[in-house]
Amino acid sequence: MKFEWIEEGDGRYRVQFFDMDEKKVFDIKITDYSDPYWQQSDLEQKIRRECCYDVIFYAGRRKSYSDNPNYETEYGFQGKPKHDIIYIWELCKNFIADSYVFDYEKALRGLQKRKTMSDWFLASGYTGDYEGKQEYKRSIVVDELD
Repeated sequence: MKFEWIEEGDGRYRVQFFDMDEKKVFDIKITDYSDPYWQQSDLEQKIRRECCYDVIFYAGRRKSYSDNPNYETEYGFQGKPKHDIIYIWELCKNFIADSYVFDYEKALRGLQKRKTMSDWFLASGYTGDYEGKQEYKRSIVVDELD
């Protein structure tokens, strides 16, 4: 498993995470609007920026960091960044780690519920032996329990 930090240029970065099979499972995009490229582009196009960093975690989920208090009167990001790009990089890595820990804990809760139910059936005398058992097992798809 590994993280990859990619500097695309012009204040654009990516944080990618690859799982143990070397499959890319996260691709986070970061834009640093304090970069000279964006400063010039925003001035030319008269774009106001409320923040310094725009982070797109995954489809539709984004977060902005380092507010610009004068964005209503100034073009581009004219504030002073509250964080540096290394802070944003670490924040992205922690977001990825947290998502895996959360998923794991959720799966464990589901497994614990299944174990409790299984134990109850066995303690109640149900053996699980019935006619057609093998055919049933081939046809069933068991969903996660929440």
